[in-house]
Amino acid sequence: MFRLYVGLKKDKWYNYAEIQELKGGNLALLKNYDHSSGSMMKKFLSGCILSLHTEGGDSYTMTEKDAGDLKVVDVWKVGMEVMKQFTNQGKPVFDEFFYCSVCSSLKNERYTLVQESWSDLIEQGFVDEIFLDGFEDCRWWTGLPKGIEIEGTLLNGNFNRIQQELLSIDQLISIQNTPGRLDTDADYVYSVWDEQICDVEGFSDRDIVTYIKRDKKQSFSEKYFLHQADIDAMQELKLNIGLNDDYRSVKCRYCNNEIGGRLDFTNFFGFLFPSKNTLKDRASI
Repeated sequence: MFRLYVGLKKDKWYNYAEIQELKGGNLALLKNYDHSSGSMMKKFLSGCILSLHTEGGDSYTMTEKDAGDLKVVDVWKVGMEVMKQFTNQGKPVFDEFFYCSVCSSLKNERYTLVQESWSDLIEQGFVDEIFLDGFEDCRWWTGLPKGIEIEGTLLNGNFNRIQQELLSIDQLISIQNTPGRLDTDADYVYSVWDEQICDVEGFSDRDIVTYIKRDKKQSFSEKYFLHQADIDAMQELKLNIGLNDDYRSVKCRYCNNEIGGRLDFTNFFGFLFPSKNTLKDRASI
């Protein structure tokens, strides 16, 4: 049994999980009809979480619907534990690739292959694991310097404070399955904000539904976040939960320049679907 970064709130806060062998194996993850990564995450969690527990020891048998209510950040925690079980390794590793913008050129992109145990990085202090102290802490308020301006409706005025909540798996699935919400990077960012916004100071519950939640194809954030100062505030103020990799360092194997160190989740689930990664060819140049 291990602690989740967030957990599930039902009658009680269940923030510990016990896992089992993935039901149906890796093929079960491929049997999702919209083929989105969010749906695979949902099947993964519902297939390998045996039960959830409170800190006091009360247990809860999670349903597939409950899996959709879990926060996306918890997928990585469960995934790390399942990876240990699946590979029979206490500190498994997988391939991470880091692009060097310093010495790469057109048609000669240079990648540095890194194979490190994230468990070691956590133990050594280069990566932090941050857990919620209480479920209510998965929400946070952001102040908008300019504010949202709404005119010509029953709701008029300037609104300067919004509350957001960590993204759930079902919300990610909603984004991925709504046409137009993944067309560009900006569309995705707006869509995430739309899903995360749970309150606006001065809005009623009905206003939240009418202006933000009702029409998935019409982005509230794109329509009303018109000032760069407000966009900056939204991008800067985030909840730091899960894996914090600010102190990890990776140097380019060609020019030795610092090229970052952010955790690369691209091949995170590669242990379930072992196959040759196309980036390996690039990394050997």
